Amino acid sequence: MSIFLICFIIQKFKTARVFAGLGIILLAFLSGCSLISDSAIVSQEQVDSINKESASPDIKPLEILSITTELSGDGYPAFISVDEQYRVILGTPDLAIGTQRLSFLIYGPDGLMDLPHLDVRIMAVKEYGQYGEGNVVRMRYLSGSTAPEMGIYVGSLTLEQSGDYLMQIAVPTRASSDFREIAISLVARDVPAAVAANMKAPLSKNLTLVDKPITELTTGLNPNFGLYRQTVADAIKKQRPIVLIFASPGFCVSPMCGSQVEVISALFEVYGEETAFIHIDTYADPHKVRENPDIAQRNPILADWGIVSDQVVYLINRDGLIFARFEGFSPYAELEASIQALIAN
Repeated sequence: MSIFLICFIIQKFKTARVFAGLGIILLAFLSGCSLISDSAIVSQEQVDSINKESASPDIKPLEILSITTELSGDGYPAFISVDEQYRVILGTPDLAIGTQRLSFLIYGPDGLMDLPHLDVRIMAVKEYGQYGEGNVVRMRYLSGSTAPEMGIYVGSLTLEQSGDYLMQIAVPTRASSDFREIAISLVARDVPAAVAANMKAPLSKNLTLVDKPITELTTGLNPNFGLYRQTVADAIKKQRPIVLIFASPGFCVSPMCGSQVEVISALFEVYGEETAFIHIDTYADPHKVRENPDIAQRNPILADWGIVSDQVVYLINRDGLIFARFEGFSPYAELEASIQALIAN
């Protein structure tokens, strides 16, 4: 069975709870559905070098998870424990100095973890072994009725310097009431690779229904025509608030993108009169990609925005400035709260 056919089947069912039930084995098998090579956000050499550093003799070293290519996809690095009991997928690899959204999901022995919240500790690698150092971030578990099978941990992270970091997570274990300390490595740049909050939005002249039929604008099977009626440049010129999504609904099976376009379509039905909603597919010539995935090339507009992962949602205010950025999957409730703030701004 071809990768394209498998992706097609998954797209048909990925909004149903059965998709979540397929579990981690299916995600590992389908990692090839991502047509774009992952960005080198974190390297295994970095993880190995951190593990070799000596901590204080009387302190148990952190269990730093290794990178796994089986679950990495669509630009989101994945990490796995030595015993393969825990897997973490990072939804926001484009980190930088400043305050930003942090997101990830965790698979444990019983599948996707959905505790109401997790507290994580972010510390610079140079602080490794100095327990009590770093910043504690409360991560809330968010999901939604539009995509009930999708859930993700979300928090706000502030970094004062660029460099290598560790994210320490205390996860519950089956055996007892004790917690298991695991960690993944992060990299923060001086500035984000992609356009971010308070920056000017590029005046993109994306293709619309005026230029092409709907089948040539998206890899999706059931598109919402309301997302393809105007360009970013025109919406900014009209001083309309904008909800913009870069995504490929036909080929994204990573938990970090899931049914995001469907979530945006549902929000359009509520806020479409007040806000411009625009979808730009990750791939140029989506109709040709559906026929032959081997020829897939990134939409050149993504380079204008500096996007390193395969999916980002932007909220743009009436002045053409980025109001908020959501890298990876974002549930309905999280986006709706920001859209309401955008409209009121």
